Amino acid sequence: MKAKELFKKHFFDGIVLLSLIAITIISFALVLSFSNKPASSLKADIYRENTLLRTIDLSKVEKEESFVIEGSKGEMVISIKHNAIKVEDSSCYKKYCVHEGWVDKAGHPIICAYNSIYIYVGEASFSDVDI
Repeated sequence: MKAKELFKKHFFDGIVLLSLIAITIISFALVLSFSNKPASSLKADIYRENTLLRTIDLSKVEKEESFVIEGSKGEMVISIKHNAIKVEDSSCYKKYCVHEGWVDKAGHPIICAYNSIYIYVGEASFSDVDI
């Protein structure tokens, strides 16, 4: 089979393949551009076994501070600063929640399965703001 015949036979396959690659690259770039932007005002909801323990407006925090929450199997030390939160220390074995470090992006959760603690970081809406 000659190259000219091969090109004619698979021309549309090549167009479809290049289109799929272009769509994939554009989609990936859009996801990265929207997910890596820190929000201007964040809130953190701290749950233990699906029960809301505390909601913190991280945009109103002026200085770094820490507090202790009781997990299902031990204590956790949570640190907060302006628009960021982290687990400073935990009674769990692997300490994956501690290794997450500072979370300052909406939609990035911190989970400690051992203590049944889930921290959801999201953008503070206007209904969350006291006027």
